[in-house]
Amino acid sequence: MTTAAIAAEPPVRVGAPMTVAEFLELPRTVARYELIDGVVCMAAFPVPDHEFLSLLLGTYLNQQILFAGAGIVLGPTGLLLAENTLVGPDIIIIRAHRAGIVGPALIDGAPDIVVEVLSTNRR
Repeated sequence: MTTAAIAAEPPVRVGAPMTVAEFLELPRTVARYELIDGVVCMAAFPVPDHEFLSLLLGTYLNQQILFAGAGIVLGPTGLLLAENTLVGPDIIIIRAHRAGIVGPALIDGAPDIVVEVLSTNRR
């Protein structure tokens, strides 16, 4: 995506209250947004060390869990935790017998393991 395309993205009402249905209707953007207690929050781009660790850990977990048939490992995707809270953690693990919580648009319910890689430069 070019810089012009990023600049042309429609604005998202950060800090505005909305429902999960309204949030899911937002246009897909390069920026990362989450819905926390009904309020749209924007997340900063992850730093390279964060992405390296997240990818490395996700790859390892995928080899151990998916290839063993024990469950599925997903990267950042919509995770519905409450009626008005939709987040996108770095790594999500769901055991095979609970795979039914994975829908076409989001994961509806608490997964078995959630990994959030924290960056040391965050305040």
